[in-house]
Amino acid sequence: MRPSLFYRIATIVNLLFAVGHTAGFLTFRPKSAEGQEAINAMAVVFSEDGTRFSYEGFYKGFGLTCTLSMLLIATWSWWLGSLARSAPRATIVPGTALLIYQIGALVLAMLYFPVPAVVFSALLPILYGLAVTGAARS
Repeated sequence: MRPSLFYRIATIVNLLFAVGHTAGFLTFRPKSAEGQEAINAMAVVFSEDGTRFSYEGFYKGFGLTCTLSMLLIATWSWWLGSLARSAPRATIVPGTALLIYQIGALVLAMLYFPVPAVVFSALLPILYGLAVTGAARS
């Protein structure tokens, strides 16, 4: 299969991952008393240097920043899929960078996140690895 197809599939996986990530972290409500206690503690507002913060705000802000990053990666993947049609070797370096990034994300997912995130995180390095390998053979 051609590298462009693997980049395009990675785009779709990244988009699905971004939607799932966003819906998951915005709607997650723990069922246990301990989990609810943690959520309540995150909602506590505190002041630092005249600005009011909460860990709930940090959580949402960083979560939405991750969503934006996922969408950027999906955009790059689509662009690499287009580039791979005419100049597959030109996609090797950026594709390898995405591969390394996704391997790191897989390790973090295995350490900290539930199974669905691990599955999506495992699919992406496979797709980028196949795309880079196909581009190198072109």
